[in-house]
Amino acid sequence: MQEKATKITVDCVGFLGLFSNNNEDYAGAILVTDDQGIPLEFRYTEKVKPTELQKTLYGKTLLTNIGVSLCGVPLIQAIETRPNFVLVNNEILLNVRKNSRFPVIFIKSFSNDNAHSIAAADVIAWEKQQKNQNGQLPLQYTTFPSFETDLAMVKEALTSLSSNFNLFEPFQRIEKALETVAQGK
Repeated sequence: MQEKATKITVDCVGFLGLFSNNNEDYAGAILVTDDQGIPLEFRYTEKVKPTELQKTLYGKTLLTNIGVSLCGVPLIQAIETRPNFVLVNNEILLNVRKNSRFPVIFIKSFSNDNAHSIAAADVIAWEKQQKNQNGQLPLQYTTFPSFETDLAMVKEALTSLSSNFNLFEPFQRIEKALETVAQGK
């Protein structure tokens, strides 16, 4: 039996990201903003640098373990500001939905069909598409399997939110904030 989706109005949204320095070390961060993109809360993890042994033992599951178990879930559980939903910059972070009280959605631009994470090119593509499509939503969404009703709940809110600001841009802010933290400023 499928659960009926209810619509969500947005007063705040979370942006959960996993960032890497040349696949050597990883850090996770979450930025919760209001519906205009103004920060309400920011949290991050310390860098995780897998050893050669861990890389060997975890194999293809290494990134999922780092992104979900060591970064994503702890960040989702630590935030005090409850977002209406969370957007993620990497498809593997959809796995945090199993431990989340709110919908988790991976977004990508239509111009980047095969991408599994958001890149700087997505920001540029989004801005160009936004101008060319007269406000139509130039994004694709993915949810964690068995949570498809999340998408129905947030789709209208995402359309409204994307008219307020570029939904990829907060991920750039998070990445710059992590660089600032790493430099000790």
